[in-house]
Amino acid sequence: MEGEGIKQKDSEIIKASEKEEIQLRKTKSEDIFEIIQRYDYYIGQANSKASFLIGIIGLALFALMTNKLYLIDITELSKCYWLNNIIFILAGGGLFIALILAMRVLFPIVFSGNETGSYTSFVAYSSVAKMKYEVFREHHASNDYDFWEDLIRQAYILATITDKKFILIKWAVRSTIFSIIMFILLFAMMSIKG
Repeated sequence: MEGEGIKQKDSEIIKASEKEEIQLRKTKSEDIFEIIQRYDYYIGQANSKASFLIGIIGLALFALMTNKLYLIDITELSKCYWLNNIIFILAGGGLFIALILAMRVLFPIVFSGNETGSYTSFVAYSSVAKMKYEVFREHHASNDYDFWEDLIRQAYILATITDKKFILIKWAVRSTIFSIIMFILLFAMMSIKG
């Protein structure tokens, strides 16, 4: 009996030391806030790049639409009169797709990860704005609220939002490059014609 008691105490000591070690390894809230700030910075960068692309693409589309007949006329080859129309449509379509993708980056991608009945974020502004002040205050005063868990979940959600924005930027840039290649082909046709 004494041997079993000693073994039980030893296992309790081991479990307590494992819990202490886990507590030591647990990421501090301040570190999580730094991660969130980094994601916010990246989101701002994606929005800036999208704004720049929208400006450039808007100017190119405006120039394309106002000078459409002139561009088609000066690039038209007599043997392949349909080719410059196709290239022109591809160039304009690529710019239009890039514009839509860049504008999608600027529209806020907002979700807090709320799951009805199991999780409501008390960190994400989109969740907090929908609740009454008393509920928000009482929840933060409660001992049951795990701020760290909520913060970690929100950091993860911000990472997915950041990733989506950069994927959209990447495709907008690819579409713009495609359009530039089509414009180069148009002007190559102009030099062949001349």
